Amino acid sequence: MQKKIGSNPFNVCTVASAPTDYWAQAGMQFDESNVSLGWTDTFEGCAPQFISLAFSTGDELKFRIYIDDANDEWTIWIDNVDDVASAFTKVISVSSSSLMTNDDIQTSVWFENQQGATPNWHSDFAADPVVNSAHYQKPTSTSWWFWTGEAQVPNLCSDGTVTGTDLMSGTFVNSPHDVTFDVSEIKSRCS
Repeated sequence: MQKKIGSNPFNVCTVASAPTDYWAQAGMQFDESNVSLGWTDTFEGCAPQFISLAFSTGDELKFRIYIDDANDEWTIWIDNVDDVASAFTKVISVSSSSLMTNDDIQTSVWFENQQGATPNWHSDFAADPVVNSAHYQKPTSTSWWFWTGEAQVPNLCSDGTVTGTDLMSGTFVNSPHDVTFDVSEIKSRCS
C-alpha cells in the first residue's frame, strides 16, 4: 500500500476526497472459492478491482506502486515472475503527487480477515502465507532498499495481542527479510 503524503487516513476510501486524500494498494484476496489478484485506490472507494493474471501455488508474485512526481502519475504494477506473460499495469493521475518526499516513505504490507468470515477459513490454507520481502525506492533513485524500520500493529484483535509474537513471525528489516502470517492465531485472536 502507498499513501499520498498529507492524506487523512479516515478519508482514503471516500471518492470525493480524492485526490487531496489518496492511497492505492495491490495484493491478493483469498475467499472460500479462490484466490484473486487485484488493486484498489481512493478513486475506487476501496472496492477491489480484480485482474486476470495467471499464477499457481508457489509462483513468485511482485506487487509495486511507482510514483512519478513529475507527471503526477501513480502506476500499480503486479507481476508473476514465474510466468513470461506481461505484468499488469494501471496508471492513475493523482494531482499534487509532488508532495511525496525522499524521506517520507509511506508503505505497508498486511493480512486482514473479514469480520464474520466463514468460521473455519484458516483451515483452507495449506501453509501460513509468507511475504518474502518488502522494499522501497526513493523518487530520485533507481535503487531498491529493504525497509529500515517497521511497526507490526494488530488491529481489532483481542486485548494483549502482540503482533510480532502472536500473529506474525519474522521481519522485513533484518535477514532473511520475510514475514509469515499465522492464520490460526489471526483467526482465534482477530475474528
